[in-house]
Amino acid sequence: CNNTKGSSTLVNATQFWRRKACKIGDAKSVQFFHLGKGGGSTIYFQLLDYHLVFERSHPSPNFDSKLFKGPTTTLIFNIRDPVDRFVSAFNWRSLLYCRDGDKRKPYFKGKSNSRYPLHLYPDKVCLGANKTEKILLHEEYQSDPNPLGEALCEDSPNFAYASEKVKHIAHARLSLNDWLSFLIDPDIYPAITTTGINKVMAITTEPRVENNNTSLLDWHTQQAIIELYSDSGLSSDQIDDIMKHKPQVNAKSEKKSEMMTHSSISSSTSKLTPPPLRTLGECCLARFFHDDYRLMKTMILDDREENLTSVLPLADVHSLVKTACSWGNDEQRSSCM
Repeated sequence: CNNTKGSSTLVNATQFWRRKACKIGDAKSVQFFHLGKGGGSTIYFQLLDYHLVFERSHPSPNFDSKLFKGPTTTLIFNIRDPVDRFVSAFNWRSLLYCRDGDKRKPYFKGKSNSRYPLHLYPDKVCLGANKTEKILLHEEYQSDPNPLGEALCEDSPNFAYASEKVKHIAHARLSLNDWLSFLIDPDIYPAITTTGINKVMAITTEPRVENNNTSLLDWHTQQAIIELYSDSGLSSDQIDDIMKHKPQVNAKSEKKSEMMTHSSISSSTSKLTPPPLRTLGECCLARFFHDDYRLMKTMILDDREENLTSVLPLADVHSLVKTACSWGNDEQRSSCM
């Protein structure tokens, strides 16, 4: 049992779960790039729940020297379909701002007059500030992602204008390419030394459900936890023992977990339910995020190339990008994306 003070004690699996101070891993060696509106909160809280220690970058990446020269050696990041992630970000930010006649109480960051954190209670509080983002979402695009999405087609007369507007939407302003730019820019990635990152782990956050009724997001996160346990020096038997003795989640903890994984859909009332994305908007957005799809294709193992024949992988990237899906067991690797 390693604690935050650096000391360690020999414990069994039951004692490990009882002692909240027990931690696994080295916070300085693992970095989690938490991309907004991509299932990152679910991953983040599950990693904490399994007593793993790490550093997190959110809502924007932290490209400091630790990634290039150490002590950070492992980079984890969540991946969601770029179009789905954009629409989720648009709808979420639209939900957070107060509307005319809104019955929710205005929330002001840093003020003690609200006992409800905004990201946990969007049904009770809302952002009262009249920001550029609010005007963009509520007035210009009427809380509907379709006009903006359709304007992002390259042949649209409003393409340049719409491209700039995307930069004003939190969580949508940074693409997957932006987050991993230091690994795909040939002018930057050569600076990564042998003491810097040597392992990258992509965690897919698709909400599809497997036969055992476990979402792929939860399943991939569980595989990541096992991988990080193993990287920390635990044997397979020790990992199995820890997993087997993990306490069952009670109703209170489950409710708290649901609150932490905020969603614009689950938090909306029927009156504020966002409109679905039309086919044209989906097509335009897919082309707008073409580079993100190319980056994702670069991460997919070679034997699955036929699945995305219309998308070519990036040619000049750090070799680590091509290993983003090669961690874990055979099942994990084959279902990475």
